[in-house]
Amino acid sequence: AFPLWVLLGAVVGMTAPSLVTWFKGTAITLALSVTMLGMGLTLEIDDFLDAVKKPKQVALGVALQYTIMPTLGLIIGKLYPVSRPVAVGLILVGCCPGGTASNLVTYLGKAK
Repeated sequence: AFPLWVLLGAVVGMTAPSLVTWFKGTAITLALSVTMLGMGLTLEIDDFLDAVKKPKQVALGVALQYTIMPTLGLIIGKLYPVSRPVAVGLILVGCCPGGTASNLVTYLGKAK
């Protein structure tokens, strides 16, 4: 059902933007905070123990996050005619893990 809600929100936003433009600034911050808190509350001690048991995978994930993602931001900034501040922003955003949405979808899909 979650993908349908997302699709519905996208359709509403594209067809009637005035219905969703109120959702900005503090509202987005609060929504992300509640989502991240809710996801954090689902964690158990075993989840942390699994991460400690797999240091190579954790290190690989961190290394890839801070090499491939910023590099892709740099490449996109070079390929498309964007201003220097936008290009720098792409690189910085590439360094930021984008886990909130993917974690929510993974949780809803009951994946591990």
